[in-house]
Amino acid sequence: MPSRLACIPLLLASLCGMARADAQPVSYPFDQRNAVIEFFPRVGGILRPTGEFQQFQGNLSLDAEQPAQSQATVRMSASLIRVGMPGGANKLRSVDYFDAVRYPEIDYHSTGLTAGEDGHLTMTGLLTIRGVTRPQTLDVSLVPGDKGLAAFEATGKIRRSDFGMVADHRLVGDEIGLTIKVALDQNAIADLRPPEPKPYIEP
Repeated sequence: MPSRLACIPLLLASLCGMARADAQPVSYPFDQRNAVIEFFPRVGGILRPTGEFQQFQGNLSLDAEQPAQSQATVRMSASLIRVGMPGGANKLRSVDYFDAVRYPEIDYHSTGLTAGEDGHLTMTGLLTIRGVTRPQTLDVSLVPGDKGLAAFEATGKIRRSDFGMVADHRLVGDEIGLTIKVALDQNAIADLRPPEPKPYIEP
């Protein structure tokens, strides 16, 4: 068994605080206080500005006994976003893109987690944007850190045309990069978390 794949149950067991073989899955709620969700459009074939969802809620359910049964869900606000380009956030909220007035939320929920022979982890799931639901695959890593901390990282690519976002196709690339990073620190997701920051609404 490849070393990366072999370490997954051990890392999950450590994160779950597993003391017995029959330990139950452990849920890790997350939001913008202990996670970041970013997207990366390509503009003009050259620029790759970073966009960020400023308000979201999600949950990870980590199963130390059966890692393949681990699950993830996340709900993001289509209005509270930040983009590294002038006027970019307002454009994304418009009917040409997220159509945030009619469809204020973007949802993802996983349907499975598999590991290849090389230890590569793949999460399958369903992504809903603008009321359209499509299958979405994410590459997943569990990254150990210092003092027993770790991070859940998921990356993928979204075709915006699959969700009816075809505006500005000569300028903005169809493929959008997506990254979700969650700090798996039990203290950081419990009562010791700082208050939720007030989102800045980018014009």
